[in-house]
Amino acid sequence: MRSPALAAVLTAACALGLWRPVSAQISVGEGNVDRYDALYGQPVDVAVDDLVQESTSYLNRAVRTHGRLELGFDSTQRAYLLRGLLYQVRIVPVREVQTEWEQAALQMMGRDVEITGVFLETGQV
Repeated sequence: MRSPALAAVLTAACALGLWRPVSAQISVGEGNVDRYDALYGQPVDVAVDDLVQESTSYLNRAVRTHGRLELGFDSTQRAYLLRGLLYQVRIVPVREVQTEWEQAALQMMGRDVEITGVFLETGQV
């Protein structure tokens, strides 16, 4: 088991959607995800807290998780965080969806969202 202070990154490769069912959902990067499936496998559902506490089980794997989207800062750069009950992971969009993510994420701050992406340790991004 890794330290709870482990900095983890979830690279948002596929989608951002509202966790709670509502009449309208925001999706970022929908489309052909075959390339990601081939590289990282089908996403597995996992809680943010489990990603941090059992990080080695999920490293370099496709995951789908949900939590409250928050804004943080790394030095002078904006950082997106997904908070579970006890822990948080950093969200880093892939280049293909970065612009779309930036616009949608700002509208979703403080809300529960579902993220699908690849779980990496800090430094692998």
